[in-house]
Amino acid sequence: MCVYLNLMAGSSKTKTSEFLSDVSFDETITSSPYLKPIRMKFTRDGQQITWDIGVELDCAVTILYHTEKKALLFVRQFRPPVFVRRVSLLTENVGKPLNEINWSEYPISLGITTECCAGLLDKPGLSPQQIVQEEILEEVGYQVPLEKIKFLKTALKSVGVTGAFEHLFYTEIDESMKVSEGGGDDTENIEKVYLDLNEAKAILKADVTLSPPGLLYGVQCCRVVAEDKLIFLQAVWRHGDRSPTTTFPTDPNQEATWHQGWGQLSALGMKQHVRLGQTLRQRYIVNNPGNLNLSPSYTNYEIYVRSSDVNRTLISAMSNMIGFYGAANVTAGLDYPDMPEWPGKFVPIAVHTVDHPYDYIGNTDSICPRRDQIWELVKQTPEWQNLTQENQPMFDALSSITGWNVTLDKIGTIFSAMYIEV
Repeated sequence: MCVYLNLMAGSSKTKTSEFLSDVSFDETITSSPYLKPIRMKFTRDGQQITWDIGVELDCAVTILYHTEKKALLFVRQFRPPVFVRRVSLLTENVGKPLNEINWSEYPISLGITTECCAGLLDKPGLSPQQIVQEEILEEVGYQVPLEKIKFLKTALKSVGVTGAFEHLFYTEIDESMKVSEGGGDDTENIEKVYLDLNEAKAILKADVTLSPPGLLYGVQCCRVVAEDKLIFLQAVWRHGDRSPTTTFPTDPNQEATWHQGWGQLSALGMKQHVRLGQTLRQRYIVNNPGNLNLSPSYTNYEIYVRSSDVNRTLISAMSNMIGFYGAANVTAGLDYPDMPEWPGKFVPIAVHTVDHPYDYIGNTDSICPRRDQIWELVKQTPEWQNLTQENQPMFDALSSITGWNVTLDKIGTIFSAMYIEV
């Protein structure tokens, strides 16, 4: 049995029982704004080959997911090439010249397709992402910020005839973005079709479907994302804003300049990590991707925090956890001491560490004889020697200014200190 699917869901402004009239064909056309036929001749391995090519514009396509309706949004429209192909393949029409077929006998439903929102790259200066943004507004009536249109993949849509590419995107929308009913231009008569993921999966199961491959790929991507269950997550971050770890001898800003001294996390650095923790909370607790189901308050069995054994990273981790959990859903006397001296609803989160010289995960300068050996070999390479020689006048000038013997591997420390100071 062959399962044949053409989605006709929802109310329709397209009259599927409608019939065309005055159909004719011009088979002498040599080019159009959309397709230009050319004939390529070449020799390969001594053999002369002729290949007919249709020069076609690339296109941009997006899968649309409505987060409030929890449904994919497609467009349904009449496609004359599909109509002509399907009608001409009917038993009574096989072998007939196109102009001898009585086209007015066949309903336009034979040419109605279900597709993703898409458009040709026919506007110089606009990126595929910008084309998609315009098509979403024109076809379905949603004004979507450009950053919400996420790139998925670029693939060939025709290898034997046109060689054109299709740029596929994924876009999430909601009703706050809706500014019109869409519908396309005057010639398109586009209808919106909302399908939940179970309905959309029927497209994948059908043996034949009146939809292009880009739609099938997009539905598969959405299905995989929807059915995935997140069971383990690792988040890695660096410390926040800090004071310099050291500086050159002539720098007027020595260690006494900096509150708490060298390499310490600043108040800004703490604030940065509270904000990062709040962002992670929104993403992994509030939004709950993949049914992770993290508790809104600290639970020892759910989270493990590790930091390198340096003040700035330890305090960054603590600050991050303040943002991640905050004071939500906590109980005095259970999650924190019930005493007036305790800072309001603060729940300490354990931050684990290992001795810094032996931290092979968080410390890039941990004890590693092999690393040291390779570093010395790098300094002996022609590339290193040439770069040093080319920049020696600059190194000499910096040495005079800083009071250091400036070399290629020390110049980064100068930059780091100056960057923080300014």
